[in-house]
Amino acid sequence: MPLIPITCCVLYTVFYVLGITNRIPLLRDVPVDICLMYHAVLESCFQCGLIRANTHYADLFQAATIPIEITDTAGHCFMRSAGSFTYTDRQLRKCLHRPVMTNRTTMLSSAPVSCGYVLWAEDVTPLVNVIEGLNKTKRRLEESSLLLQKEYRIKARKARAAAQERLYNDIQTSTDRQMQILSDLTEQLKKAANESQRRLLLGRIIVIGTYLKRRTNMIFLQAKKAFFSCSEITLAFGESAESLRQYGVSCSVRIRAGDTVHARVIMKLYDFFEEIIERSLDCMMAITVQITAKGADFTIRVNTDSSADLSGLAKCGAAVVRDVDGEWCLTMTCRAEMA
Repeated sequence: MPLIPITCCVLYTVFYVLGITNRIPLLRDVPVDICLMYHAVLESCFQCGLIRANTHYADLFQAATIPIEITDTAGHCFMRSAGSFTYTDRQLRKCLHRPVMTNRTTMLSSAPVSCGYVLWAEDVTPLVNVIEGLNKTKRRLEESSLLLQKEYRIKARKARAAAQERLYNDIQTSTDRQMQILSDLTEQLKKAANESQRRLLLGRIIVIGTYLKRRTNMIFLQAKKAFFSCSEITLAFGESAESLRQYGVSCSVRIRAGDTVHARVIMKLYDFFEEIIERSLDCMMAITVQITAKGADFTIRVNTDSSADLSGLAKCGAAVVRDVDGEWCLTMTCRAEMA
């Protein structure tokens, strides 16, 4: 077919050279005639397939292996490619607004076109595999986190148990002698022959028990904070003074300290006071206690009319003096770094 317009073009050129075209009215416009024949050559090439042309859209669409489909506005299929895929009406309605998964690895998407929609399916297997891998990693991390949390809780319980054990050991070590005294007094109370003897033993038990109560409370508080308020000193010495009064010993306490005192200082001063009480409980009528603070130094001064020998308390770092009237004056100075 393309040879026909080419032959015509060659003949027209020959006729033009020979002057024959000037005699024929239709062949006088040379540019127009040449353009028409050139167009005829191109069109014949299109018709013969020598030049590719944009034709057979429907055939090309149907032969495509990509899963794609064109529907009208009601969702009825107008044209479908060779790449098959299935979906439900519910999935169709949803995919008009956003992509939906028709199965584990296929995602259905849509886009509006003239008088309808175009639908296509995508294989998202690589993406699904990545997501599943991430989910597995997430589960492993969650399991590891759960195991770490359990391990942390077990360690925390062990640490609390160890701390409580150390605390109870400290209490036992600090109050072991008083507990033994209290046990002996309890046995003596069971064997007391008369009421006056029982009253005397009960008074001693109250004095020792008061010290145990306040001293144990100090140990518990020390586990939580290193400094006590001045009220803790007042409560401890005040309660011990009250138990002494019930026992029949006149006792007065004066405390002039700051707002806070190091826990070890309070406990050392209280232990020193208790040591004096235990040595003099049966042989004194009166005792006075004065606690003063000067900078970081805390001084306890104890005056008593005890007839017991208290000179041994000098080993505790106290200044022990006995005047001509037989009254004892015991003074001890303590600071936090020495306690």
